[in-house]
Amino acid sequence: MLLALVTLATMNTNQIAKPNSFVSQFRTYLIAAVLGVVVGLIVCGFIWAVSTLKDLLWQNQDWNYNGWTVFAICLIGGLIVGLINFSSRGNAESMHDLDEAFEEVQQAEANEIPKFSKILQRITLGISSLGFGGPLGPEAPIIEIASGLSARMAGLLKLARSQAVNLSLAGALGGLFGAPLALATSEFRQGEEPKPSSWKLLNLGPEIVAGVSAFLVFKNLLPGNGFHVFESSVAPAETLFIQNLFLIVIVSLVVSTWIRLIVDVIAKVHNVLWKHLPGGAITAGLLSGAVLGIGGMTNKLVLFSGHHEIQELLHASHSWKFLIGVMLLKVIVLVACLAGGWFGGQIFPMAFIGATIALSLGDLATSSDALLLAGVGFVAAVNVSLRRPILSIILGLLFFPPETWLALMLAVGCSMPFVSGRNQQIH
Repeated sequence: MLLALVTLATMNTNQIAKPNSFVSQFRTYLIAAVLGVVVGLIVCGFIWAVSTLKDLLWQNQDWNYNGWTVFAICLIGGLIVGLINFSSRGNAESMHDLDEAFEEVQQAEANEIPKFSKILQRITLGISSLGFGGPLGPEAPIIEIASGLSARMAGLLKLARSQAVNLSLAGALGGLFGAPLALATSEFRQGEEPKPSSWKLLNLGPEIVAGVSAFLVFKNLLPGNGFHVFESSVAPAETLFIQNLFLIVIVSLVVSTWIRLIVDVIAKVHNVLWKHLPGGAITAGLLSGAVLGIGGMTNKLVLFSGHHEIQELLHASHSWKFLIGVMLLKVIVLVACLAGGWFGGQIFPMAFIGATIALSLGDLATSSDALLLAGVGFVAAVNVSLRRPILSIILGLLFFPPETWLALMLAVGCSMPFVSGRNQQIH
């Protein structure tokens, strides 16, 4: 049911032709399955490359992982990011995040087919950014790479380019998150002509097939490398929504305020950095790598996307002072890396910040319901940073247990005033 609701809410109905016969409909489903398998392999390849680089750099048995080793890895990563950005002068100064990835998806649909050299550059930049400890998620590189490659494959599959890109997007999100989160396409696209529900139902199937087939490929080839539902080792006797109602609202408002400030700061720092910093992309990469290295020397929880790090926080009991310190470090390295040209999505970094704030407030309020509060901070942070309430709710449903769902929906509602006042483009 969740699978169908997600896809139904997010179809890009302008771009899939209405079937006029059983044969054409069967062909569309078959091609969607094939494309989903191909995208699943792309997702597997990217995640495998990132994981392999992480293991090589961060789990080398012969290395002594003192603070300076961490700093050196991050600094080298920053240098590599800077060199890659310097080699691609066309978009070196843009912010390489999830917003940019969806802009590239729209360009792949409407404009010229992306050059293979550009796709290769994005693959290299994404793997380097995440493998060297960048505090970003894999969703942005995977979306952009899959859409670019599918646009080049459209002729071979005898599909309209827009249809191939749309199906590959469903496959990319399906392979990564374990559900065809095509809702991201509709929430990130603006100005589309609305279609009736009957039209959406007719075109629901190919999206589901692409997403499920991609997920099955990913699950079987790389089991254990996907995202996992959060759990807490410190569980309350019962999750009490009414008793926690006031705290849920307070956490939602505090997280939303802070995330709104971070988003504005990232855009301003990025603009100032590229306008005034001498040396361009290489200097920006080195500077951001140094900031990340100093943060990693202080606390390794600030490295990487934040998905596994949220779980680490839930498996332990930390004081509010420790949590606030980690949160501030994460903010600093996230701002530095996004402004400095690192390539990755901001879903889990922002979610980590939101969850950490929520857990610190829970410690101050002596609340034992850490999982519920972490979920509230998670969805409020994602909604404010991405401006996508449906996406935020669905991610909450995917990553947190059912007893928290009512609180997550309330948190998204409380965060909406911090979304409506923002421009649609932040960079």
